Amino acid sequence: MPSHGGCCNKLANRWLNLALKLEMRLIPVIWCNRPVGLAVLPKASSCLVPTFQQNGIYGFGLMVFGGMRIAALLPTVLAHDPKGNLKMINLVTVCTDTYPLVYAEKLHKSFARVSTLEVHHHCITDRPNEVTGWAHPIAPFKKSAGWWNKLNLFSKEMPSGPILYMDLDIVILSNFDEEISAMLQQNGKICCVSDAISWMGVKFSSSLMLFESGSLNHIFDRFTEEEADINERAGGDQVWTGPQLKDVYYVDEKFPNLKKNLKFHLASRDGNNLTLPLKVSEDVKLVDCGGRPKPHELGMIPYIKANWHDIPTQLAVS
Repeated sequence: MPSHGGCCNKLANRWLNLALKLEMRLIPVIWCNRPVGLAVLPKASSCLVPTFQQNGIYGFGLMVFGGMRIAALLPTVLAHDPKGNLKMINLVTVCTDTYPLVYAEKLHKSFARVSTLEVHHHCITDRPNEVTGWAHPIAPFKKSAGWWNKLNLFSKEMPSGPILYMDLDIVILSNFDEEISAMLQQNGKICCVSDAISWMGVKFSSSLMLFESGSLNHIFDRFTEEEADINERAGGDQVWTGPQLKDVYYVDEKFPNLKKNLKFHLASRDGNNLTLPLKVSEDVKLVDCGGRPKPHELGMIPYIKANWHDIPTQLAVS
């Protein structure tokens, strides 16, 4: 199945060809001081200031010129909050200790390659000098061990606005702006995906999260106060965090193919033997390579090679 972006581009080309044949006039559509598409008008029509009536997040809608409605094509996704305001999001990764920072660079550059959203890139890391240009480095507000450093995401000191977090071993295959926009509509909820195996009986997975900055600072505050007791708990950050969340939106219940776990969803097993697929459905947007093997070990898998190995980086893959 073709992506929405592909459909938009094909349809846009048809509109442009039709406009040329019929000697129509193309008027730029401006939304919040940004060009977002074109309106097609009769050549003799007067130039009036348009107002946009959006019909769906992919921007197929109507332009209203005075009392005349004219079809318009907006090929970019407009991510907005429940009140209809366009939203900027913060894409934040967490990379500390010995985890290779090239993983963070790959993820940020992969996201920028496929997304049309307005994004500020941040990386929480204890090696800020290695983050050069592809993200803004943030020192951990509370340096801890391993996966517990993810709890820095909930600090009140984080940049304002929606925070989108993804684990470093997720491989981005294609645009998922539609899913992000759906999550932005969940006012006051933390959005995530269900854990692939409901690890230790907890549905919540911290591998992908979207939430409003500062809305969950009580979790970070509790961790800083009780770190000595919490650090040794089995299951890690998500098993500890999940039961404390009162209002969770599981985006995979609406978009089941948003993220698939390589080992538990996509691979086949025969006893102790694990066979990884060489192809995945075009509907799958993200592949989670949690555990082993990691993406740098999977260059023989075409969709991992194309969407991870072939992403150019300043940092070297060790």
